[in-house]
Amino acid sequence: MVEIGVDKGAFVSRKSGSYVFLPMIDLLGIVKENPLQDLFEASRALETKMAALAAGIAVPEDLATMRKALEEMEKDINQQGNGILDTDNFHLSVYKVSKNVILYKIGVMLQGLMHESRGNTLGMASRGAQSLLDHREIYEVIKNRNSKLSESLMDEHLCQIQKTQAILSEKQDV
Repeated sequence: MVEIGVDKGAFVSRKSGSYVFLPMIDLLGIVKENPLQDLFEASRALETKMAALAAGIAVPEDLATMRKALEEMEKDINQQGNGILDTDNFHLSVYKVSKNVILYKIGVMLQGLMHESRGNTLGMASRGAQSLLDHREIYEVIKNRNSKLSESLMDEHLCQIQKTQAILSEKQDV
């Protein structure tokens, strides 16, 4: 990303890699300034599309991966955990099942940025159990190859989480 030349100093590389990495570094700066609203909007735009794609092409092995994440989330919640790692795994499995490598990579990056917020919302009473129910519904419609409904359910799920996060943010501001 940076080239250092003798008698030339340091400068941004003109090689193609810098055009990929600089926007990602810039994104991290933006996220620090205005994190949640923009992250949720980006996540909703991406994840709803990925859920629709997944419903159109999921194979039994893909469904098994999603189901395993759901089973692990249920086990964690039943043991008084918040299910955050398995929530992450479920969403990542939806990304992977979409079979779009670019959307997957962007989704993984967004996932990392959303992890802390997700932990906050799943820490609220009953939110983990509700997320598990939502994930099961999304899984079922993906399994039944209903792209439109999977897109809609993912959007409803993410909207509810966004509302929950807004309530948490208001409480923290008080």
